[in-house]
Amino acid sequence: MVLIRCMERSGKSLGPLLGMLAAEFISASSNVIGRASLIQGTSSVVLNFYTFVSGAIFMAFLALIIDRNNRPQLNKWLCFRIFVMAFLGMTLPQNMIVAGLYFISSTIESAICNTLPIVTYIWAVALKQEKLDLNTWWGRGKLFGTLTNVSGALVIMFWNGSVVNLNLASATATTLGANSDLGYWFLGVAMMVVAIFCTSSWIIFLGPLSRSYPAETSLNALMMFFSMVQQLVIAVILNHHTQQWRLGWNLELLYILYTGIFLGLANVVMTWCCETKGPIFVASFIPFIIVFSAILETVFLQSPLHIGSVVGSIVVLVGLYIYLWSKYKEEQKQMLDGYESIEAPTVS
Repeated sequence: MVLIRCMERSGKSLGPLLGMLAAEFISASSNVIGRASLIQGTSSVVLNFYTFVSGAIFMAFLALIIDRNNRPQLNKWLCFRIFVMAFLGMTLPQNMIVAGLYFISSTIESAICNTLPIVTYIWAVALKQEKLDLNTWWGRGKLFGTLTNVSGALVIMFWNGSVVNLNLASATATTLGANSDLGYWFLGVAMMVVAIFCTSSWIIFLGPLSRSYPAETSLNALMMFFSMVQQLVIAVILNHHTQQWRLGWNLELLYILYTGIFLGLANVVMTWCCETKGPIFVASFIPFIIVFSAILETVFLQSPLHIGSVVGSIVVLVGLYIYLWSKYKEEQKQMLDGYESIEAPTVS
């Protein structure tokens, strides 16, 4: 695959790192654009349907070019697995995330998403995809880095502090109205909890699925297609107003095209990283969504930037550095052990 080969040429360490940073920036900017679209009164289920349509068309076109010579055969069981993964990792979380923007800000949503690393870590250890290995200092470092990530997210969630005056933010945040009610706030949080567990499961099972169907672009094109079909059913059931299905040359169209196209590419990167680096590596970059969201909301939606967001973002970055450094040392040790086993003389 051209896309994967380009990332591999950039280096085994640098490629996944830059790829995941780009993927999280895309996710954060998509959340901010989606929030601005919902402020204008757009139906979230219809918005999601058109997003999956644009994503499915783009990814299908990309798959025809990239995977034309190495596309594996599909069977009924594999199609069923891809269908379930599409619902688990795309349709349901996307609906929960976009609907949740009615009740909580995208910064708060992103902060809640930062609990994903620890949930994924528990999943991966339970399914023996990742070793806990607390007897080694790098094993303890990975756990400590993951917990630090989540701690930074919790700081952003529960501590505002004073407003940092950047001459870009107004005194009040842009809201959708309903999120000032505590009950609606808890509803938004509950939606995000569902999204987190679904996304965590998706990340865990994405690696095995990509090994069963080793064509990342085609795999994500199929998931986009199944999500489009699933979302059409949801949108028809929940939305009967024909006016809501009409599109104009506005922010809605920007969100649909941007999210559909770039989130498709981000999913390809995440699939590749899950296969090469493991699910915990992918989940550890999720906290960057909160950092990017806080910056983008401050600049474009004129939401106030609080000192809690700044401190929490620093804690998130420290936690990520600790995890990546521990992961790097673990891989170095594994490579060294491999070389020693190869070079060890045999005794006859």
